[in-house]
Amino acid sequence: MTTTVTISDAQLKSGTSVVLPAITAAGTNKIAVPKSAQLWISGYIADYTNIAANAVIELIYDDGTPCLTQIDNSVNNAVNSLLAGGESCLSNMSPKSEVNGSDLFSMVAIQGSLIANLDVLLRIVNNAPGALTGGNAAQVLKVFIQYDIIDIS
Repeated sequence: MTTTVTISDAQLKSGTSVVLPAITAAGTNKIAVPKSAQLWISGYIADYTNIAANAVIELIYDDGTPCLTQIDNSVNNAVNSLLAGGESCLSNMSPKSEVNGSDLFSMVAIQGSLIANLDVLLRIVNNAPGALTGGNAAQVLKVFIQYDIIDIS
């Protein structure tokens, strides 16, 4: 399944933490499981400014449990590259994983009963003093999410 979340320029600049619904809860004993997400600035006109060094963009369940690897500005200026890249830029969120030595392990140890029937939210946290600035009213951030619904009954 797929869904698209469109975040307006005004929403992006509305505060230091912006939370929007991404996937509605799937129902009793069902889990929405995001597989990947692509983020794209559509209609680029101007860079965003006042991006904190530790700003993050993430998909989380509404109890705060992370769904996919977050886009973290403290890692390779990832948020800055997306929101202030000088043009429309693409970023990707992949399944959450952990590196242990040279091995990559999928992090799947989340109790299904804890995340069943929860909404998936898109959260943008800008830890700077104040909200994002700059940008342009005509541009939007589009988040394309691919996900499955799993029945755990």
